[in-house]
Amino acid sequence: TGQDGRNFYTGRVASLLFLANAYVDLGTWSGFTPFLGAGVGFAQHKFTNLTDSGLSDNFVLGAYTGTSGVTPTRFADNTKSNFAWALMAGVAYDLSPAYKIELGYRYLNMGKGTQSLTSACSTCGDAINYKDIDAHEFKVGLRWLLGGPAYAPVPTAVSYTHLTLPTTP
Repeated sequence: TGQDGRNFYTGRVASLLFLANAYVDLGTWSGFTPFLGAGVGFAQHKFTNLTDSGLSDNFVLGAYTGTSGVTPTRFADNTKSNFAWALMAGVAYDLSPAYKIELGYRYLNMGKGTQSLTSACSTCGDAINYKDIDAHEFKVGLRWLLGGPAYAPVPTAVSYTHLTLPTTP
């Protein structure tokens, strides 16, 4: 811990995310199509190389001696898999019959994780807990309507037979 009482952490977190998403368009008015969506899946987080350069074993044991002699404390690498989910909302605008531009928002929750000390004091119960690994995302997208727009069928040629009815005098 520095003289001001702060810890200095460095490390790496890498995440893999797999979601199945479903969207519902709520209708189209004047070219605008609002939509909602939801997703479920899982996230796998790999926590590596986490060190606290301001925390020493002496500090953990209650005998902190100041900034001199501080030994970086290494935390054990850990991999954690979690349930993940997402909620989406936005609006699309018709650029042409086959293309829409889309503005959207997604809240993504990928669960939590933890890392424990690897030092001699790992039995002290000290750990770093990652709670609510989540994201708030804003996106711009382009929709391409496969198969093109649904147009009315082309009228077919109809043949009429002309009948002449006899006229009565």
